[in-house]
Amino acid sequence: MNLLLVTNDFPPRSGGIQQYCHNLVSRLPADGVVVYAPAWPGAPEFDAAQPFRVVRHPGKTMLPVPDVLRRTVALAREVQPDVICFGAAFPLAVQMLARAGGGASPAAARVYAWNTVGAVLGAMLAGFVVLPRFGIRATLLSAAALVAAAGFASPAYADGHIDTSTLVST
Repeated sequence: MNLLLVTNDFPPRSGGIQQYCHNLVSRLPADGVVVYAPAWPGAPEFDAAQPFRVVRHPGKTMLPVPDVLRRTVALAREVQPDVICFGAAFPLAVQMLARAGGGASPAAARVYAWNTVGAVLGAMLAGFVVLPRFGIRATLLSAAALVAAAGFASPAYADGHIDTSTLVST
C-alpha cells in the first residue's frame, strides 16, 4: 500500500499531533510512504534520518490555496498513492476563523457545530441514500471531491476577511 500524508503537523516541529503523524508513518513500510509537510527549521537534517521520503512545502503553514493544491496534486500524480491522509484540518479551520474575527472560542464552537452537523448528515445520506444507490466506489470518489472542494474553498468563507499572508511564513 502506498500512502501520502499531507499535513502541517510533522517533525521537526514539536507537539503531540506531530509525534502522532510521525509514529503513524514510521510503522508503515518505508517504501510505501511519502509525507508532504511544511519546511520547518531543521527539516533537512530530520528528513535525512527518515527511512521514508519527505517532501517539504516552502514556508511553515500549508493553507488550502491553489499553490498547495497544485503541489499536492503533482505529488499525488507522481506517487500514485492508494491512500491520501490529510492531517489536522480542524485546528487550521479554527485558526482561520479566529483570525477572521471573534476570537478562538467562538471559532472553535462554530467549527465543532458544523463538524457535528456534517458528520450526522453525511452518515445518514451515505448510509441510506448514496451507498445503496451509487455503490461504494462512486460514493468514495464523490466524498473525496467534496472534501477537497470544501477545503480549498474555505479561505473565501469570510468574504475575503481572512488575510492569508498572516498565516503563511515563507
